[in-house]
Amino acid sequence: MQEFFGDRAVSCTVTGKDSEKIVFKRASKSYGSYLENFVYSGLLQDNTKLVNGDAITNNGNTYYMVARRHGAFSEIGKLIQCNTTVDLVKKVKKYVDHEFVGYEDTTVASVPANFREVSGAMKLYDPGLLPTTTVKLIVPVVSIAVKDRVKVKGNILTIDFIDSTTNDGVYTLQCSPDNGKTSS
Repeated sequence: MQEFFGDRAVSCTVTGKDSEKIVFKRASKSYGSYLENFVYSGLLQDNTKLVNGDAITNNGNTYYMVARRHGAFSEIGKLIQCNTTVDLVKKVKKYVDHEFVGYEDTTVASVPANFREVSGAMKLYDPGLLPTTTVKLIVPVVSIAVKDRVKVKGNILTIDFIDSTTNDGVYTLQCSPDNGKTSS
């Protein structure tokens, strides 16, 4: 299928793999601004090595591949565009001379992410949202756990839930404002 649309293909950098050419298309013509602005359908190379969770960069924009479909004539991928960078932070016990003195923040990773504030409509129509969730983030699979922290757009949030099944190859995090309490 690339032979028909190859003139629209753009070269993209893929983290840990060779560059690939992708034809980007808006995934939806809906009135929902999220789908319209951040979700893309990509026509992939016939011999593509892309898999779910791959980070793809083009013209300064980063996308995560979250679904891939093999059709009769083409390889199609669903891509979610990142709109911020977040720091994933763990609370680590701090010791001085073998004596526990408190907790210290340790940044696990600084990664591109898709940031989405939770609206009243989302709470109404998404039964999987926790009542405390104020932000949803899509991040790559990294070593994090519930109650770890996220620094995003000047705010510190607590990770309340890690969803690894909605989008294969990435985590969807439900976060709430950090209340300053430290978990043991």
